[in-house]
Amino acid sequence: MLSTINEEKIKKFFNVVMRLAEKSVTGQTAIIIAKKEDSSSVINSAGLVDKIIYLKTDRNSDDIEVAEVLAKAIKNGKMVILEIGEFLSPLIYNDIYLFSKAGRIEYNTSAERVVANSAKGASLVLFINEDNLNKLNYDNLLNIVGLVERI
Repeated sequence: MLSTINEEKIKKFFNVVMRLAEKSVTGQTAIIIAKKEDSSSVINSAGLVDKIIYLKTDRNSDDIEVAEVLAKAIKNGKMVILEIGEFLSPLIYNDIYLFSKAGRIEYNTSAERVVANSAKGASLVLFINEDNLNKLNYDNLLNIVGLVERI
């Protein structure tokens, strides 16, 4: 359960992300860094349960599956909340980087190279807890996102 202060911060944060994504040609990338809150309480408090696509990635994730869902979502102008565990694969890091800088993601399947350009309104909100951020195999994650919210 989020505190009242954090709940208000989250609501304002998501409103700003959505407004910026609507004005941007390349989408909007942001990150929420949580001390003890979990992603479900953040999503519930923001009132976005039916408006977002939630994904989780860690050492055991199927990276191609995550990339495929992400590609479909950004092509349709959706908001994606991507929860990052203790490990971020190079494929998913590359997709986060490309989306934040160029509004697209790219990945290879066994059959083809997939390039997905974002539609108006597309946004990618990363969610990570502070401990995982400190242990993450990429130390520049905060340099490639636009908005940062700590709760």
